[in-house]
Amino acid sequence: MTMVITAAKGPSWLRAIADGVVMKASDWGGPILERGKSLTVNAVNEIYLRTGDASALDITVNGQPVTLTGSVGNWLFHPGQPPEQTPEKR
Repeated sequence: MTMVITAAKGPSWLRAIADGVVMKASDWGGPILERGKSLTVNAVNEIYLRTGDASALDITVNGQPVTLTGSVGNWLFHPGQPPEQTPEKR
């Protein structure tokens, strides 16, 4: 599963965990994804995403657009399933 996150409408704080491995913010210039910048996350089983402003982001999973509601939130992505909002913080 390939997720592309683009800060299309403004910056957003992000935390991404792909198959249990935390993507270090220092590796992609985070923890804030600045407007106009993109981040690609690859996973086999699960992507956990925590956002500071989901409404600022354009997200695709395997090339298909995904809409997240609200601003601050935690989401789980599994192959072939819609995103699941979760109260869990990782």
